Amino acid sequence: MLTQHRSRSIVATARLAMPSSRFAALRPTALLFLFSGTLLFLFFTFGSASAQSDNADVSGRVIDQHGAALSRVVVTLSRIGPHPERSPVTVATDEAGAFKFRGLSRGEYLLSAEGVNFTTVTQSVMLTGEGAGREVELRLSPRGFDEFVTVTAGDEGFQAQTATTAMRTDTALRDTPQSIQVITRQVIEEQQAVSINDVVRNVSGVSVPNSSGGRAEDFTIRGFTSARNTYKDGFRNDFNSNRASHETSNIERVEVLKGPASVLFGRLDPSGVVNFVTKKPLAEHYYSLLFTGGKFNFYKPALDFGGPLNARRTLLYRFNGAYENADTFRDFVERERVFVAPSLTWIVGDGTTLSLDAEAMKGTSLIDRGLVALDDGVAPVPSGRYLGDPAIPYKYRQGKLGATLSHTFDDHWSLRSAFRVALNKADYDSRQPRRLRPDNRTLELSLDYADQSLQTYYWQNDVIAKFQTGGVGHTLLFGGDIGRERFASVTLSGPTRTIDIYNPVYNFAPGTVSRRGHSITTNISGGVYAQDQITLGSNLKLLLGGRFDYYEQKNDNRFTTEVSSAVDRAFTPRVGVVYQPVQPVSLYVSFSESFQPQLQLTFDNMPFEPETGMQYETGIKLELWKRRLALTAATYQITKSNVGTPDPINPGFSVQLGEQRSRGFELDATARPTSGWNVLTSYGYTDAVVTKDTRFPVGAQLSGAPRHTASLWTSYQFGGGPARGFGFGAGVFAVSRRFGDLEHTFTVPGYARVDASVFYKIHRAEKVKYRLAFNVNNVLDKEFYEGVRGRLGVVPGAPLSGVGTFQIIF
Repeated sequence: MLTQHRSRSIVATARLAMPSSRFAALRPTALLFLFSGTLLFLFFTFGSASAQSDNADVSGRVIDQHGAALSRVVVTLSRIGPHPERSPVTVATDEAGAFKFRGLSRGEYLLSAEGVNFTTVTQSVMLTGEGAGREVELRLSPRGFDEFVTVTAGDEGFQAQTATTAMRTDTALRDTPQSIQVITRQVIEEQQAVSINDVVRNVSGVSVPNSSGGRAEDFTIRGFTSARNTYKDGFRNDFNSNRASHETSNIERVEVLKGPASVLFGRLDPSGVVNFVTKKPLAEHYYSLLFTGGKFNFYKPALDFGGPLNARRTLLYRFNGAYENADTFRDFVERERVFVAPSLTWIVGDGTTLSLDAEAMKGTSLIDRGLVALDDGVAPVPSGRYLGDPAIPYKYRQGKLGATLSHTFDDHWSLRSAFRVALNKADYDSRQPRRLRPDNRTLELSLDYADQSLQTYYWQNDVIAKFQTGGVGHTLLFGGDIGRERFASVTLSGPTRTIDIYNPVYNFAPGTVSRRGHSITTNISGGVYAQDQITLGSNLKLLLGGRFDYYEQKNDNRFTTEVSSAVDRAFTPRVGVVYQPVQPVSLYVSFSESFQPQLQLTFDNMPFEPETGMQYETGIKLELWKRRLALTAATYQITKSNVGTPDPINPGFSVQLGEQRSRGFELDATARPTSGWNVLTSYGYTDAVVTKDTRFPVGAQLSGAPRHTASLWTSYQFGGGPARGFGFGAGVFAVSRRFGDLEHTFTVPGYARVDASVFYKIHRAEKVKYRLAFNVNNVLDKEFYEGVRGRLGVVPGAPLSGVGTFQIIF
């Protein structure tokens, strides 16, 4: 059961004194001391016992035809002989191409390595007992047409075998008792996705209701919003760390974990987590120059360089850079930005690795809230009409710097410590919709100027211990994290102006602006967590996890001289079971919780409790036809409690009597029916409704949450003959109708958007490759609405458009 402890006070022109109770004193620093002490206890309890095992191990590396390490290759070990006492065991190679099987008895075994776009290799291994292990090297060769794929740059087809978001360990998807979907780099490139919105539409139950005026992605997962649930390489990357839409040029893959996940990530909405995994330094030289251009004067050159910096290949680098300049189908809405992302990895030796990464981005755009609702639908104006002041730009600049230290002590213990800082400046200047007058054509526009400054600091520490107790395998994760977020804003406001939505005139009279606000918000967070992945035999796996969080919010309103603060403490668990009756089938069930603090007060000056989420999920994961088909089907129920709703007795205040519930079914699948043919498809049914409220009727569908989502993308590439290297793809992305608000005053219709692509890959020399691609989006030129968030925020979709790419790799 999730528990919280909370305190809050509001005082004028004074700083808040923290509660003096013993429990309240458990601040983030104390949590790290607790983490360190428990680590020492675990080390002395299990470290020496695990090191005394006499069982033999089989370890090795998987490499390609050039000797480069292959990560995420699936390696299977099977016992040969008349008494195969254990079923086949599967692991995935790490970034160094390494794998290991522990605790094997005397006998003969068969190793099989299978990588996407590579031939399968098998090799027998004999263990003679007495603790004598074996080390092997498995070399994979690319399949015919796949020699155009640059495996050293991380390509893995449409199908991924492992993910780190759900467990913070490199766990096979089939062993994870929760639905997690991975969109790989090949999918991103084939669809020429230039935004994260274009990427997540491939995942069941995910839609995009809003874009914060074009400044960020706001996803709906399983019926609930997830604007604060975006991460990059496991670090929080929401609106406190990012004030612009995410750049995709350095994204290797996108992992979507569905449902509450506070057990590892702390405060979250119950929808799920979207984690962007960035490109990493390479052990082989790789150089890519890319130019993309298309309709609406869109052009974007980009480069991707990587490789070793010394002969011993202990110093590796990666550099991604991009420049984007584009008009859009929206009148006056243009965007321009520059992005660079260098990274460096130093293999220190003796199992120690130090990685450094950075990002910098600077850009200009317009705040664009979209169209407005009229009566029970959308105002009948052109989809490109801009309802604001095109003379007021939005400018931003931001930077991130991170460091990760990893150390492997032995076969059983490893440590990871990571730090990241993000700095952002944004000039939030905009004249945007405020109210549509009763004449249904005059739109009031408010004028806002805000100088925004953001700083975030996060530090994570994870320890992984692998050991056995009485024949039961354990992968124990124990960790702690602390964070500090600071958001400062000085706001000015000006006089209201109007615009005719049917006959707009963009000539607004100047006016006097006045200071409206000056505030500084500071958040301090800390948490410790533990998770044990328990292997009970070869076909039964148990997951147990729990996390304790401390979260402190403080808002210093320097305009009104008021200071408000709140402290929350919460414990969130997660439990899961995976049963594999046969190797290709995984049946699972899980329970998880989440919490999200709320900075509000009731009429009685009592602080709000955090919103909480509780999920029950069950599903099945299949890997059939030698993993040519991977499928996940899941059913779930999420209950969101402590939802704020209008106070029926005291107008202008809220009470936490609301509750919302989401139930649904999801299906995600990837397939490779034949060489060169790839399929990615999904379907989601989401019944997200109000179950308790003082204002909205019970059973009302949540706003912006479609009942049905579906997607299909398929591509084929010829592997031989005159058409060798040529390929084509097509897909459809469908969303059902959505209510624009909880009052259900209007709806936006559903849509089915059809896209298509053709591409050609040329291999001219030993290490020189060319790629030509052309994509057509919205082939049928249908008018549709991509998202909605209230009557003043209807986001239209783009009409028929094309985008072409030329890439050279050497």
